[in-house]
Formats: sequence, C-alpha cells, structure tokens
Amino acid sequence: MLTGFLAMRMETEAEAFLQAFHARHTGATAQVMRDGRTQDGLSSYELLAQSVQPSPAGEPVTVVDLACGDGYLLELLRDRGPRDARLIGIDMSAEELAAARQRLGPGEAELLLERAQRLPLPDNSVDYLLCHMALMLMDPVEEVVREIDRVLKPGGRFSAVLGGDSPEGSAYAAFSQVLREMVTRRQAPPLSLGDPRTLSASGLRTLFGPASGLAGRVEVDEMVLHLDGSPEQVRGFLRANYWSALLTSEEWEAVDREVALHLTGLSRGDGTVPFPFGLRRISYECR
Repeated sequence: MLTGFLAMRMETEAEAFLQAFHARHTGATAQVMRDGRTQDGLSSYELLAQSVQPSPAGEPVTVVDLACGDGYLLELLRDRGPRDARLIGIDMSAEELAAARQRLGPGEAELLLERAQRLPLPDNSVDYLLCHMALMLMDPVEEVVREIDRVLKPGGRFSAVLGGDSPEGSAYAAFSQVLREMVTRRQAPPLSLGDPRTLSASGLRTLFGPASGLAGRVEVDEMVLHLDGSPEQVRGFLRANYWSALLTSEEWEAVDREVALHLTGLSRGDGTVPFPFGLRRISYECR
C-alpha cells in the first residue's frame, strides 16, 4: 500500500525533475542494468542482494530498498534472500511503486512513497538498507546519511552501488566527455543533480565517517560492470541516463551522433560493442 502520498511534496527542482523522469521512464534503470555483469559474474543488483544474510539468532531480518524503483531488487531479495525477511521499498515516484506492486504482487513487500531525507521508519529498526544507483542523486545528502544511521540497528549495514570511474577510452567515458563539452558550450548550465561528494571514494568516506558524526565502519570498493551489447543497446543505455534527459532534443541528437561514431570504432566482428561501466560500492556498518 502506498502511504504518505498527500503529505509528501517535492522539496527541490531536482526532485521534481527526477519524479517526472521516472513517470516517463518507469523501470528504465532495471531494464538497462539488470543484464550487466562484474568480473565475478554478478549483476549490480546481486552485489547488493548478496550482502543480506539471515540473522544468526534465526529472527526475521528487516531489509529496506531505498529508491526501490520498479521493485527489481526486492523481487531478487524475495526469491533468493533469507526466508521470512521483512521487505520494505521506499521511493518518491508513485509510478515506480505502482510497477513494483505489479511485479511483486500483494503482500510481498511494504511499499512507501517518501523522500530519503525523511524515512518513515523507527530508530534502530533496520538490519539491511540497500540503495541501487540513487544515492548520488539525493540532496541534501547529509540528511539522507543521518536518516540511514538513525534507522539502522547497531550492527546493521547500509550498502549502495553508484556510478564509478569508467575505463579511459570506453564508450561511457567518451559519452561523458562529449556531454561535458556540450554542457560547457551552454550559456546556462543544466540542472544540478546530487552532491559531488557521492562521486568519489574519498567523498563517500567523508559522508559516512567521523566528519559527519558517524562512528561506523566504512568500506568503498571499485569495480567494473560489463554492459556489452549492440550499438543500439548501448545507445539505449545512454538515452536512459539522467544527464541526457537534461539536454534539449537538439543537444541530445548532437551528442548521440558523436557517440554513434565512437561506437562504430569500438564494434567487434560480431557487431557487439564492449561497454565497461565503472561502479563504486559503499558499505557502512552502524555502531
């Protein structure tokens, strides 16, 4: 059941943009990322799901998916996670939560419409809090970090995957460069999304460290997710990017033409394009 719809309001222009994006592109994140694999053969969703373990005492664990989208990770947790786990999905998109309800069916998870800066959960109530490709969009992120620390039980864990540094010369690195050049040529910069500290390992350690008043243990890992596919599949991934949506249609067409030329040069004999995408995973254990 969706709760908090009437009470919740978009606090920033960026949040209004993200809500509108997900109304138009519901389920896009899972669609473009679910088939990617790390060197260990795991998807970015499985990287998060594997961190959830049964309670040593045999008690049900509470698992929250923050910015749960269409429920893909919740479905994975339901099918592969600890039995009797209490699953909670939180998102600020009513459309994504409707898709999650349809994916999961009735009674499989609690789905809550709310902002990450105001989690509708009691103190010390969550064993695992997961977040897939969304923390870097949340602002003010300090409020999100405080809420994460507040709701986690002592010993509870927060795990998130975010975009990292893609290999030099890769398709995504080329796309990022073309995008930066397009933005530089603009007289007015596009809408800013998220906090720059979430875009580096050192920034994440600062946000989840003593400087923020947190006393837990922080780990940050770097890895690469392989999203190889046809040129059209790769361009589809890029079109689903938030930063692309901030451009005008004319600007995006110009970026797309340059990227298409780059993909032609990367194509293999079978027509596929190697598409390594940098990932960064942060793990925080509450004390």
